[in-house]
Amino acid sequence: MNVIDQLHSGLKSVAENFVVEALAKDFQPKIVEILKKHGKDRQRKSPLSPLLSVWLILSLPLRRELSYPNVLDWLLSGQRAAGWKVPRHSVQDGAISHARERIGVDVLRETFQASVEIAEKPEADFHGLVSMAVDGSQLTMPDTAENALEFGKPGSGRAVGAFPQARLVGLVAVTLQAMVDVELGPCWGKGTGERTLALDLILRNAREGRLF
Repeated sequence: MNVIDQLHSGLKSVAENFVVEALAKDFQPKIVEILKKHGKDRQRKSPLSPLLSVWLILSLPLRRELSYPNVLDWLLSGQRAAGWKVPRHSVQDGAISHARERIGVDVLRETFQASVEIAEKPEADFHGLVSMAVDGSQLTMPDTAENALEFGKPGSGRAVGAFPQARLVGLVAVTLQAMVDVELGPCWGKGTGERTLALDLILRNAREGRLF
């Protein structure tokens, strides 16, 4: 039996209709719509529902100091406080990684785009214009052959790094402190620097009318 199937039955009681209350009104319907669009809305065997899986994936960066199972426990703590019988550590090792793989990139890409559309349009804060900033970071990727081929691994004269890394450059609405678009590329190699990615990002958003 696949490890993803071996989850405590208490989790299934809340997973199918899981709601993050503060975002339920605007964001939850979008997530449900996106899951249906990509055929990812069906439960299959796992009590770790697609809806709960998406919220868990979105929550992982918020609690980077915690392991994946502990982020799930944190996310479900409100249900326990409300009286739901959801045990701690209700998934086995590997279950969340399998759930992330099932959800896939396309769902998360559209979820990000939906969050940009839902965010309130920032008010002009500089002579009638909206201040935007560009910021960059490097992300460690899972150590797969595909990621190594696409993004490469950092290295020095002595050795190659253990994990592939991607460079991310984001366009940020300053007053909202919200990222409205991103550009991704390899961390290493010609034409992959932050300035190059930032220029591509700026030109694309200028063409689409976000920048003037």
